[in-house]
Amino acid sequence: MRGPASHAERGVNFLQRRQRLVLRESQGLPVTCRAENLSVSQWVDLARTLDPAAQSVPQNNDEMFDVVDENNNVIGVKSRGVVHKNNLLHRAAHILVFNRGGDLLLQKRSAWKDREPSKWDSSAAGHLAPGENHADGALREVQEELGIHCHLKPLGKISACPETGHEFIEIFTACHDGPFVLPPSEIEDVMFFPLPVITKWLAARPQDFAPGFRAVWKVLGETGHLPPNNTTSESPPPSPPIPPIKQH
Repeated sequence: MRGPASHAERGVNFLQRRQRLVLRESQGLPVTCRAENLSVSQWVDLARTLDPAAQSVPQNNDEMFDVVDENNNVIGVKSRGVVHKNNLLHRAAHILVFNRGGDLLLQKRSAWKDREPSKWDSSAAGHLAPGENHADGALREVQEELGIHCHLKPLGKISACPETGHEFIEIFTACHDGPFVLPPSEIEDVMFFPLPVITKWLAARPQDFAPGFRAVWKVLGETGHLPPNNTTSESPPPSPPIPPIKQH
C-alpha cells in the first residue's frame, strides 16, 4: 500500500492543479468545467495555449503576394488569403540543402500549416514578398526557416500548376551541415536523408510529401543531380525517425 505523499509530490500535485485552474481562467471557463463540456473551438484554444508552436500562427492571411499571369508577369498584389482561396498564380522559392556527405535535408511541415500540414517538403520554401526576386526570397527563407546563411546556386524552374499550388517556383541548392534553428510554428522537424532512400520512399509513399516537393524532385532528377540507378537495398521507413538535430 502506498504511503502518504512526500512533500515534493504534494508540491507537484499543487502545481498541476494550479496550472489547470490558470488554463481554465485564461479561457474564461468555470473552475468546475469538465473536458466533455468543451466545444471544438474551446479545445483549439486550449491546444494553442499549451503548444508553443500553435501560439505563433504559421501563416498570416493578410500577408501580401505579387499576383502574376500565365507568363509570370506581375499583374497586381493580393493578400495570402485571397491568393490561396482563388488559386491565383504567384511566386515561391524552394531550397534544397545538402550536407557534405551528399544527403538532402527535408523538413516536416508543422501540423498547424494551412496547406499540406505534417508533410515532408524541401529543406526550406516560401512565397516571395511583393517586388522580391527569387534569389533574394530564397536567401530570406533559409534564414527564417533554418537559421543559416549560405551560398545558393540556381537549379531550375517550375511553371505554375495545381501540383505547385499555382506557384511559379525557382529552385536553389546549398551545402550546410547545421545546426539549424527552426520556427516551431512553421516546421515540426528536419532530417538528412540519403538520396536513394528518398527515391524509394517517394515511390512507395508519395502521399507523405507535399506536392510541390514532388515536382521539385523531378527537376532534381532531370538536371542530373540524382545518381544513376538511384536505388538501395534498404526500404524507406514509412514513418522515419526524427533525430533532435534542431536548436531552439
